[in-house]
Amino acid sequence: MYPQDRLTLQRHVDDEHEAHHRGDNGTRIRLSGEFHLLIGALAGRPVLYQFLHEIISRSSLIVALYQRSHSANGRSAGDRACCEHHGLIEAISAREVDRAVQLMEEHLEELESQLDLAPPQEETVDLKQVFA
Repeated sequence: MYPQDRLTLQRHVDDEHEAHHRGDNGTRIRLSGEFHLLIGALAGRPVLYQFLHEIISRSSLIVALYQRSHSANGRSAGDRACCEHHGLIEAISAREVDRAVQLMEEHLEELESQLDLAPPQEETVDLKQVFA
C-alpha cells in the first residue's frame, strides 16, 4: 500500500469516527461502506470493486434498518467499527494477509451481532443520506 493510500484510508476512518460522535448515523453508515469500497478501488481490482459495490449497497440498507446502537456484547456500534477499520489499515499496510482476513472476519461477525432483525420500530431512517 502506498503511503498516500494509507493516508486516504486513515482520513476516511477519521471522518467516519467524527460522524459517529456527532450522532450522524446515516453518514457513519455510508462512510463505513465507502471505506470498504475505497479498499477495493485502491487495490486496482475492478471486479472486486464491483462485487463490493453490490454487497455493500445491500449491507448498508440492512445496517440502516436493523443495527442496534450496541452489539450483543455491549460494544458501541460506531466506535467498534472505526477501531476495526484502523486495524484493517494496519494489517493491509503491513501486507499481513492472514491477519487482514482474520480482522475482516471478526469485523463481519461483530456487525452481525449488532443486528436486530425484528421489524424496525417507528423510527425513520433517511435512506437518501445513507446512499448519497
